[in-house]
Amino acid sequence: MALAQIVPILITLQGDNSSTVFTYSLPNIYQAAPGGSIPFGTNGVVPSSVVINNPPYAVTSSTVDANGNITITFTSAPRLFNFRLKLIWFTTPVELLAVAVRFLKM
Repeated sequence: MALAQIVPILITLQGDNSSTVFTYSLPNIYQAAPGGSIPFGTNGVVPSSVVINNPPYAVTSSTVDANGNITITFTSAPRLFNFRLKLIWFTTPVELLAVAVRFLKM
């Protein structure tokens, strides 16, 4: 069984009441930090998948491409709401070793 790292992040989305597809570039997602906010760093590793559990608006699909762009498609156009997005990285022992070596070189 491969290991999986799951990182939940909270996103506040303000829709325009007409768009149903929203695309986020992972490097442009920020996380709260003491004194402000900082970019959500992934060290260049794109998540294997994204999951949205119990969104306030129905989600048709949520995907991540090879460049780290997260695309979320809703069945209707939402307004302003918060939701939790889970970024998932699946790793095999070889991938886990490669990530560990990359971090040790920092």
